[in-house]
Amino acid sequence: MRQCSRLAVFRGVASVGLLGGLAVLVGCGTGEYEKRLSGRDARLKAQALARFADLGNEQKLPGANVSFRVPKKMSALTSGDPRRLSPGLLPLPDGHQTFEGFIQDSTGGQLPYYCYVGVLPVPLQQLTTQMQAAFTAAKANGPINWADAQAESPDGEVSTWKKLRLPANQVFYYKKKDGQSQYPSMPGVLELYLGDAGKSTVFIVWRLPTSIENNVELARLAPLVNGCVKAEKQ
Repeated sequence: MRQCSRLAVFRGVASVGLLGGLAVLVGCGTGEYEKRLSGRDARLKAQALARFADLGNEQKLPGANVSFRVPKKMSALTSGDPRRLSPGLLPLPDGHQTFEGFIQDSTGGQLPYYCYVGVLPVPLQQLTTQMQAAFTAAKANGPINWADAQAESPDGEVSTWKKLRLPANQVFYYKKKDGQSQYPSMPGVLELYLGDAGKSTVFIVWRLPTSIENNVELARLAPLVNGCVKAEKQ
C-alpha cells in the first residue's frame, strides 16, 4: 500500500508550487483513506459473519418487541414433557420460548441442552433480587454471585448483561440408542442472563448436563446469542 510522507509533500511544493503540493496531499490522502476504510469494513463484516455463523436467522419473541438468534443446531420445542419445556430449578413465566439441542454420548445416546428466551415486565435491578432468592432456594452446589457479562453484536456494539450461574443436580431428558426415553438426575449447569429493556428485562437461560458443557461450547455461544438480542426499551 502506497503512503504519503511529509517529504513528498514538501518536494511537491518546491517543484510545482503551492497549488500543486496541495493537490498531491489531498489526492494521496483521500485515496489511501478510502482504501483503508473499505478494507477495514470488509474485514469487520467477514469477521462478524464468521463469528456468528453458528447462529440461525433472527426471530421475534411473540408479544414483545424483542428479536434474537439461537444456534442452528437447536430446534424450537413447543410441546411435550414439562421437564423439557422449562427448567425445573427456575420457574419461568408463560410466553418464553424453548430451544433444544443434543450431543451424542459414548454409548450412542443423546444428551440434551436447552436455551430459554423470554421477557419479564420487571426492571432489571428488581429482577436480579428476585432471581437471587430463587437460586438460593434451589440449594446450589456452589456460591451464587452475580457477574457482569459483556456481549458484542455483529455490528460491534457492546452490551452488558447480568449473569448468574447455578451448578446443581437436575433432571434431564435422555434418549437412549434404542430410542427409549429416560429422565435421570445428573450434575448440571444452569446459566441465567438478564438484559436491561427499561421497564422490562430480557432473560436467556441455558441448561445442560455438566458432562457436555465443553462439547456445547457454552462459553462461546452464550455471548453470541446475547449479542444478537434487540429489544426496545420502554
